[in-house]
Amino acid sequence: MMTTQQRDATLADPAPDLPAEEKMQAILMQRAQKLAQPIAQAEDDADSMRVLTLEIGGEYYAIDGSAVVEVQPAGTIVAIPGTPGIWLGLVNLRGRLYPVLDLGRLLGELGLHAPSRGGHAGAHLVLTKAAGLTIALSVDSVLAVRQVARAALLPPVTGRPNSEASPVLGLTDDLVALLAVEKLFRQIAPAQAANPV
Repeated sequence: MMTTQQRDATLADPAPDLPAEEKMQAILMQRAQKLAQPIAQAEDDADSMRVLTLEIGGEYYAIDGSAVVEVQPAGTIVAIPGTPGIWLGLVNLRGRLYPVLDLGRLLGELGLHAPSRGGHAGAHLVLTKAAGLTIALSVDSVLAVRQVARAALLPPVTGRPNSEASPVLGLTDDLVALLAVEKLFRQIAPAQAANPV
């Protein structure tokens, strides 16, 4: 909680003796410097982890926050002809091209999500980095960042063949499936082989 003195210092005129135009520039510079400060982040520890909660087709998932580079509104995605259906195309983020993965469709092909309508770009892109790959995940909504206690995770539903390779780490107390991005990325090649286009 900010004290009254801290608030007053924050709102203080940074350049009281300057003309209006220069004063405006000083205020904007002060704001830019404050916005450029890194955000204090809660560190993951042995007992908990920071996760990003997502919504895809009315279902809720979470991914490990350490794999998240950034979240962006879905911009223009350029389709690449002949690519497997899980790939929506490429997106340009600040001059760099990244492949865009339809996360709902991939999860559907892995039997972890209701069948996807396919080829649908969600409203947001979550740029992720894991297993040596940087991929933008297309999702409908990005809901929240939160801490999850590792001990509170419920075990994932088993009964699937090769459940060790399953990207589901567990379920939160509100039944959000926690996905391991690295394991998801390792599932891309088998999913493409099963459904090439």
